[in-house]
Amino acid sequence: MSYFKRAEIVSGIGVGAVGLLGIVAALFLPVQTQTVTIYQNGQFIGHRQDNVWLIGEVGTPRAASILATLGVLAIIITIASLLHTSHHLTIDLVALWGMALLLVGTIYITSTWTSYLFLPTALLAAITSVLATIYHLQSSRPPRKTEEPPPGTGGDA
Repeated sequence: MSYFKRAEIVSGIGVGAVGLLGIVAALFLPVQTQTVTIYQNGQFIGHRQDNVWLIGEVGTPRAASILATLGVLAIIITIASLLHTSHHLTIDLVALWGMALLLVGTIYITSTWTSYLFLPTALLAAITSVLATIYHLQSSRPPRKTEEPPPGTGGDA
């Protein structure tokens, strides 16, 4: 098994794992903090920091749809990567690039709400696509010709 094939498998599985980890992080970690300044009768009393959660920021239906979309795209990239390494078809490579671009675009669009929790997933998806392309180009080249000794010169005698 070549280095690029192993790297594509590992990074493809990593996209799914990091994507699911990002979903868990978006559910259990605040996406931003807000500093609230407290005044009473025009007098400064103090500061307070409030955590802002994804569900509180965008609402439950939108948060669910964002997380579901990111999770499904991450799983599809994992499947496309594994299919490409096993079957080595160009259409799998095209599908992998298409899904990676969709995932990167979705993460870019939703990064204002998800506070960049999914940037490692986008980076890993891009790396997976590049590794798959290198593996595809490397393994689609014809094998090198080796010179055989001319017949009758005693090469195998």
